[in-house]
Amino acid sequence: MIKAFETTDINEWNAVVDEHHGHPLQSYGWGEVKAGYGWTPTRLIFKSENKVIGGAQVLRRTLPKPFGGMYYVPRGPFCEEQYRSEVLTALADWAKNQKAKAVELVCEPEWTKQPEGSRKQGWRTTKNHILLPGTVLIDLNQNPDEMLAAMPKTRRQDIKKYLRNGFQLEPAKTEEDFKACLGIYKEIAARDKFNLHTDKYYHDIWTKLGKYGRLLMLKNPEDGEVVAFQWALISNGFAFALFAGVGARGRKMRINAGAKWQCMQDLHKEGIDKYDLNGLLNDGVDTYKLAFKGEEVHYIGSLELPLSKLYSVYTKALPAGKKMLHAVDHIRKK
Repeated sequence: MIKAFETTDINEWNAVVDEHHGHPLQSYGWGEVKAGYGWTPTRLIFKSENKVIGGAQVLRRTLPKPFGGMYYVPRGPFCEEQYRSEVLTALADWAKNQKAKAVELVCEPEWTKQPEGSRKQGWRTTKNHILLPGTVLIDLNQNPDEMLAAMPKTRRQDIKKYLRNGFQLEPAKTEEDFKACLGIYKEIAARDKFNLHTDKYYHDIWTKLGKYGRLLMLKNPEDGEVVAFQWALISNGFAFALFAGVGARGRKMRINAGAKWQCMQDLHKEGIDKYDLNGLLNDGVDTYKLAFKGEEVHYIGSLELPLSKLYSVYTKALPAGKKMLHAVDHIRKK
């Protein structure tokens, strides 16, 4: 029987994430970031006869009375496929036994199908989601020339022009570097009319993720102005494109594809094998991401488990409120 055990040890938890191929959104640092914005993280290690087989970083958010709260597991739980159904059972048992009551438990794992037996346990797939279920995965172990050859002609031309012009990504090391990157993101948000978190939220991600975060900036070789950035989260050979942006000057130079391409190559040099472009959102974004000729993947989306008799009221009578709460943590895909 698989059981869940809580841990508060950062080294123990991150070792479990690394050894069992947990997503970077399951890293200890990500939970610490969310802890500053209304969520309470709990790290669960799943064991079978004292053998660690996976884990789940569970985030709890308080809801208005009488619902209590909700539990959310971003890109988790994580374990080998053979254990998935049992892990969901152990996770559900843990949630049901908490003193702080909740109306539902929501998981968004990197699974393309619902585990056998989980429906009988009460788990259901829903259209509500925080992370987008569709994405593009790039195999970074491919030959770069073959990768380029598979792309559309205009994409190849943009990347080759970028490389000829001597652009180089480099880590953001100073507060000035961080502010320059965030300034570009704000410019894009104003142009495309989407909301951002507070400056502190992004600063927390930059400072609290440690080895799991990579904020890379691109400077114009002529004058050193930051014209673009690429921000990825990484764990055990896997990278997740968190945010990215190209300023007005960079767009005129058509460096968007080249910056993403260089980010892939630089990550591969660090030992990264897979790069998740983080979500298929709309025609424009999808066309841009799919042109890199990665694998289009569709995860199951949200798995929800009702934990209260008020669940039906929560989902039916308060759809707007639920949508709003889910949208609070929606990671904007650019």
